[in-house]
Amino acid sequence: MLPPSGYSPPTDALLLRGTACSGRCGEVWLNGWLILLCLVGILIVVSDGLTRPFEEDEVSLSLEPLTYEPFKGALVFAVLTLPLTLIYGRSIHVPDKEVALLWFVMSTAAYAKDFAYVGIPQIKVFITDIVLMSCTVFDMSRLRVAMQSLGRGPRLTIALFFISGVIAASRGVASGQDNMLVLRDFAIVIYSIFLPVGFAFAASWDTVKRFFGFFSLGAAFCSLNALAWFIAQPGQRRYLGYGIYLVVALIVVTLLTVNKVLKRGGWVVATVLFLGLLLFNARAAYFAMAGSFGIVLLIGARLQKRHDLFARLKLGLTLATVFGATILALSYTGLGAAFIDRSEDEVMAAILQPSEDPTSQFRLLAWAEAINRFADHPLFGEGYGTPFTFAIYNDDPRPHNTYLTVLYKMGLAGFIPFVLLLAMFFWRSCRILLSHRYDKQALMVYILSLVVVAQCLNGLFNYIVESPFTASIFWLSIGMGFRMTLMLESGKRTIPEAAVA
Repeated sequence: MLPPSGYSPPTDALLLRGTACSGRCGEVWLNGWLILLCLVGILIVVSDGLTRPFEEDEVSLSLEPLTYEPFKGALVFAVLTLPLTLIYGRSIHVPDKEVALLWFVMSTAAYAKDFAYVGIPQIKVFITDIVLMSCTVFDMSRLRVAMQSLGRGPRLTIALFFISGVIAASRGVASGQDNMLVLRDFAIVIYSIFLPVGFAFAASWDTVKRFFGFFSLGAAFCSLNALAWFIAQPGQRRYLGYGIYLVVALIVVTLLTVNKVLKRGGWVVATVLFLGLLLFNARAAYFAMAGSFGIVLLIGARLQKRHDLFARLKLGLTLATVFGATILALSYTGLGAAFIDRSEDEVMAAILQPSEDPTSQFRLLAWAEAINRFADHPLFGEGYGTPFTFAIYNDDPRPHNTYLTVLYKMGLAGFIPFVLLLAMFFWRSCRILLSHRYDKQALMVYILSLVVVAQCLNGLFNYIVESPFTASIFWLSIGMGFRMTLMLESGKRTIPEAAVA
């Protein structure tokens, strides 16, 4: 298929490069305030990592509802980077509301659960809830228009998903379950409000690029924090509690680099992110990474050259070189060699003797329990608030599979709208990419689609919608994706918020 007349390859300015950006802002991406933000962020995460205590097995996570005590570094990071981010936003003439959300995205990528559980002392209201409430209260009219612009199908599925959550919560309260557990489970649908927030947020392609940039910056901070902790406390199994956002950022940085949008330092950032993934040492993240990059290698990193076998082989070889060089460099240090040896032993034991791998056994038993509970209440689920305890666990860990969690807690009434919404998202994205692949902005839709793919694959083994630090980014991504397909279809840099009814 030949490109249409007048087509030219993408030449957008680098996210973190000092070239002017076209569009409503007209700003430059790199200035002194952004450099200062990066330096302050690096100082905080490295200092935090170097002073963290040793954990016997892995990062200890409280399983009791709303009692997790975050590392203090997350609070310091949040407090010190917020004013710097706001000042940077004003220096490039970006509205404060957008900048605040960029700060939220960066901080969530950097500290995940530790940032999400920063809150008001003695009151169980946390930063993710504060951001969501602020967006809802102060931007109610924009969110209402965003819901109208989504289209009838997504709007209906979101409504059905939310209603099924209300039913599940009502059943939990009526059956005498702990109200705090019911409230915790109700987050499954509450955080879906981030979807229209993301739709309203993605007001232009420049905003989308800033989202990718700040998210990747936060993930890089996360990797540096893990590296510092690894240096200070060798011998742990892993140095991150949640690493899916390193996979997401790796996808973003790789595709921006290959498509020459990120023209300097892209592979250096990718190396830092992959190093963090090694220190995360979780097979679920590796599975999500393999699945996402498998799609890239199958389709191609450049939509305009998706049938170019040589380009895909070159990308595969480049990725293998970057990953291999990172592993090799780490193995040349005494601490790194010991860590890699332990990780290899765990992986081989899981492959050769899965019946003796505690992680595999936990998930298999948990999934079986979730399926049994769904079988008992197939239509509306068992409701919210019922502790998830079974043969080997009494601490309510939930089944570590988002789809099974929705299925057994909310039944088919909640599961079907959830799956249909995801299907609509991917259908719209694929349809728009096939018909507009020669548009230079199609790359942004492609990247965002892969970002959601990685999170969905991770949901097979972990949380997506159950926890604030995963649900917020997940729903924001889907909302932005719906808006981006409308912008691409309209052929405009921005579109009115109510352009589609």
